[in-house]
Amino acid sequence: MEDTQIRTKEEQEEKDILSAMQLGVGKAPEAGETKVGQDVSGDIGEGDTKINIPAVVSSIVSAGYSYLYNTRTGDKSRFNNNMLPRVVRQRWNDEPLKGQLVWSARPVTSPPHPIKVGTFKCMLHKDAPNRELYDQMGFAICPKDNLASPYQVRRHMMKKHKDEWAAIEDMRKEAEKKKSDERADSQLRAMEALAGRETPPLYVSQKDREE
Repeated sequence: MEDTQIRTKEEQEEKDILSAMQLGVGKAPEAGETKVGQDVSGDIGEGDTKINIPAVVSSIVSAGYSYLYNTRTGDKSRFNNNMLPRVVRQRWNDEPLKGQLVWSARPVTSPPHPIKVGTFKCMLHKDAPNRELYDQMGFAICPKDNLASPYQVRRHMMKKHKDEWAAIEDMRKEAEKKKSDERADSQLRAMEALAGRETPPLYVSQKDREE
């Protein structure tokens, strides 16, 4: 009988979270930047068989996203609504919250192990530097704005935005290479200019030596 009661309680807790999500509690913004009317034309095939397929986004169908709060740390995470039925069943298997839900639909006021909250923004935040460039590249907007350090920003990018991080790193390396090449060219031009200004050695004739 006791097992039945516990199982019923667990099912009710999970149901409560899903009901809250359906009511719009914790609704999060979409992950992508694709918009209705956006031109997504592209080429298919290769060589003589390559053709251009014109296409415009006419509608966007999405399950949506929701925020859930970690009951141990209080940290906020975003989930696709399709994942919620599986996510809300997760429970801690160790103390101090053993058996309790990992995620809450509402902010956790007194988590047992709160994370250190900072003020550093994700590189893909809407107010972060280079956002205009990232918009042009089609990068998603990330709401994360409480990272504790630049190191945590990098870790967040590497774990949550792997493709975007790889592209940003490629751009950084390319910029460094370009700067290095420009510096080497500048030094070479300076050396050539200096060599052109050097006074040629004075020619001394045999007669001058005899005198």
